[in-house]
Amino acid sequence: MTEIMMALSNPYAPVSERLPGHVGSSLPGVEALIENGELLIRSESMFDRYLNKPEETEKSFLEVEGRKWFRTGDSAQINPDTGSYQILGRMSQDIIKRAGYKISALEIENVLLDNP
Repeated sequence: MTEIMMALSNPYAPVSERLPGHVGSSLPGVEALIENGELLIRSESMFDRYLNKPEETEKSFLEVEGRKWFRTGDSAQINPDTGSYQILGRMSQDIIKRAGYKISALEIENVLLDNP
């Protein structure tokens, strides 16, 4: 996401085993948290607001235990044994309008994932 730069990554060198379907763990200087199934991020490199969009900014952040976290909109889970995150989908459906049809971005992603 452009709002947060890079947040999670799998190791390049085989420091730990890569898990299929997982996006890795937090990069240095990044904190990640799952709250109500949604991936939240905190980082010094993260933006702090949308320019001239206070309502959008308000909806995009969540305060947890007095700390401000960015709501990625990704549904995620964490492997408790490895600390590796897995993105499960989006919390809301992204809709693409094409030739009069409404197509869910999740539908497109699922077709792509099924393609060998």
